[in-house]
Amino acid sequence: MMASGAHKPAHHRQASQAPHPQQQQRSCEVVTRLVAPFALLLLLAALLAYLALSHAHPPPALLLASNSLPPPSVSRRDEEAGGTMRFDGAARVVRLDVGGRGGGERKGGEPRQDERGWMIDPVAAAASAGLKGGATSCLMTHVGEVLPEKVRGNHRHHDYNETLVLWGARMKVRNENRDVAKGFAEVILTADDVAVMACPALSAHAVVNIDTSRSAYLMACQDGLHDPKDPRTDYGVWSDLV
Repeated sequence: MMASGAHKPAHHRQASQAPHPQQQQRSCEVVTRLVAPFALLLLLAALLAYLALSHAHPPPALLLASNSLPPPSVSRRDEEAGGTMRFDGAARVVRLDVGGRGGGERKGGEPRQDERGWMIDPVAAAASAGLKGGATSCLMTHVGEVLPEKVRGNHRHHDYNETLVLWGARMKVRNENRDVAKGFAEVILTADDVAVMACPALSAHAVVNIDTSRSAYLMACQDGLHDPKDPRTDYGVWSDLV
């Protein structure tokens, strides 16, 4: 009797320890509520990691497409001249078409041409060619000569923009551009070229006559008054041109 009586309480305790179905459901709901936010965070983290890797390592097709694009400094080329660059955005230089003489309709800013030669408006020519940063008006102008193997410019104006018209000899023109790896861009002009160069304020510029026999000529148009003694103009910017 005592033995059978002893087994009943044990069986009763086992029955009381078994979880109720409602308790199991509540436990599952609690676990789900705790886990769901972490699962969402993990999903967002994975998505952000994928996007970051996609931008850092674009697919091969995108790399091929980007490599096939021309450099930003090459905007337009004269195919008839064997690929000679007519417009260089990095150097802010454009070669004007002055080969024709008379005939045809002339657009605003284009050179006036006849049997006597060419004539241009510097500000209009730069705007028509798409050059940015040049003089907005000719408040001050000057015309000069650069003898063979001599340099003009090599300075930086702080307070005004300048537009140059260049012709007459083989020359190298340099324009400061902080978007270029070297900090500047250069263009070689031939003796037959008539070019316009835009020189924004705070951008150094220089003209080097690399011809051995002919003089180069320039006309400078500035939208501010220049004082050679003004400390807001930096001289001798590039030591390799001095």
